[in-house]
Amino acid sequence: MSDSFEELIVLVSNDLGLALASLLEGINKRKLDKIQEASDTLIGISSKYSSRLKEERHSILSFTLRDAGLELWARTKQISSRSYLEDDHRYFKEIYDSLSEIKASMDSGEYKAELDKLRKAKLKT
Repeated sequence: MSDSFEELIVLVSNDLGLALASLLEGINKRKLDKIQEASDTLIGISSKYSSRLKEERHSILSFTLRDAGLELWARTKQISSRSYLEDDHRYFKEIYDSLSEIKASMDSGEYKAELDKLRKAKLKT
């Protein structure tokens, strides 16, 4: 993995932080527009960095962020035709928690370190 990958992870993490801030506000205030904003941001991050992540042979991160954004989008569409339920709140919180863990591992360097281990192990086989 190159230094440019480390820089890419920093960029993705920074953008992910914006999405997480919107998502948390939406969760705490039960504001669908903020959750939809987070959805749009996640899908945008996926699109913005897709080719660079593919070059680094790490498209899974792009797919993960896109899928999280699409899941948020789909759930907000469901809620718009009914009331916001406690189950919705838990669902959004689970997505928030999962993405927060990814961001924390990026910020700590753990994310890249674990990828390095996986790639080294793969080279041995």
